Amino acid sequence: MPGKIIDILVEDGDKVKAGEPIIILEAMKMQTPVVSVVNGKVEKIIAELGQALNVGDKMIKITVDEG
Repeated sequence: MPGKIIDILVEDGDKVKAGEPIIILEAMKMQTPVVSVVNGKVEKIIAELGQALNVGDKMIKITVDEG
């Protein structure tokens, strides 16, 4: 189901933990947080605020923390 990015909660260079919300999507008038699935560092925010997304679209590149 397509959705629209209504908030980006991280910036390039931020450290994130698995389970931490990183983006808020809106679909069918419902807001849904997208959480990081890994511990790591935000390398690049690919998506833009207000952008419409489909399943499989890339939003954020995170480098996994190997430590």
